Amino acid sequence: MASRSTSVLSVRVSSDEKAVLQRAADESRASISEFIRRSALDAAEDALMARTRIVIPPEGWAEIEALMEAPSEAVPELRELAGRTPPWRR
Repeated sequence: MASRSTSVLSVRVSSDEKAVLQRAADESRASISEFIRRSALDAAEDALMARTRIVIPPEGWAEIEALMEAPSEAVPELRELAGRTPPWRR
């Protein structure tokens, strides 16, 4: 998606739908166009990911299982992060 050119996409919505979209855009501190663009792209990416199939060849499956069954490794940075007081409790 490196293209810099833009094009217009027109969508018809009811006045009630537009009011909901405008309110959500306002809450997101975005223009309604930017809010709809971002939301539509998120939905499109989710739809594409839901239909993406990953095929693991049988000869690679044993390695995948071994990785899943192996004990996890401690990550000191995550342990430190988990021990912090969240900003909303300060």
